[in-house]
Amino acid sequence: MRSTAAASVAAGAVGDALRRADPDVAVEVLGTGRTIFAGPHVFLRAAGATALALAALTLLLAMADLFGIQSHIVAHRTREIGVRMSLGATRAQIARMVLKQGHRPVVDGLAIGLFIGCTGRAIVRAYLDVEMPSSIPG
Repeated sequence: MRSTAAASVAAGAVGDALRRADPDVAVEVLGTGRTIFAGPHVFLRAAGATALALAALTLLLAMADLFGIQSHIVAHRTREIGVRMSLGATRAQIARMVLKQGHRPVVDGLAIGLFIGCTGRAIVRAYLDVEMPSSIPG
């Protein structure tokens, strides 16, 4: 809701209006977004920030690993690349060859990871969707 009054005054007015409309409605938290997230939800903000930091670190490590794979391929095939270039291969052809061979493990890992993830999700979902009996015969 938008209000020109102070946040505490507007929150009090909303609380009063809710109680008048339906006295049985329980309002647990009433306030501005900043006060709500600064209070009991600090854990959620910290967990979100931690997840974001870990995701950024994972992306950085993956980029470093990809660079290492490319460097390893080029270092071990320097002679072959030289021979190909002396026989007329262009820089674009060499770059395409190196990138194709460097991305093959990445694509393989992605396919295997997706397969395992989808299979694991199906297994966990089937396990959790099983209806439990309401009473256990004794």
